[in-house]
Amino acid sequence: MRPFDEARASEVLGWARTPEEAQQWASVPFLRLRPSLLREWHADPDVTPYVGLLAGELSAYGEVWDDHEQNEAELGRIIVAPRRRGFGVGRRFVSLLVAEAGARGFSRVWVRAAHGNAAARSCYRAAGFVRGTPAQEDELNLDQERPYVWMRYTGDA
Repeated sequence: MRPFDEARASEVLGWARTPEEAQQWASVPFLRLRPSLLREWHADPDVTPYVGLLAGELSAYGEVWDDHEQNEAELGRIIVAPRRRGFGVGRRFVSLLVAEAGARGFSRVWVRAAHGNAAARSCYRAAGFVRGTPAQEDELNLDQERPYVWMRYTGDA
């Protein structure tokens, strides 16, 4: 895992191949996927983007979002290169993001997924996340444009 290089933005954006994938990954319309979108995301000082490499090839992208007020981190905008999906790359990359959040001092780590994104939820479960309680999900979804499935890291993979 290494820090994201803005020069690779178009490659990462190309991994969302359909309007549904764009919505599930970035919560934006497909036609809004352009490099300036990633620059907007990365302008937030609490967002740190990373990429995963496999055999030297860019294979995954994701972010660690610091929430110092709640003393927790959230992993966000995780996507795996289409040719690498289904081989455990996502699970391994998510585990690296969790380790990075821990290195930043956060013992609580959350991740969210769109309700229709069963592949993401399966990946997160395999990486040691469990679904939050209904009360936790209700609270976490209060400020969201749409409801998500929220999962917290327990390390029980």
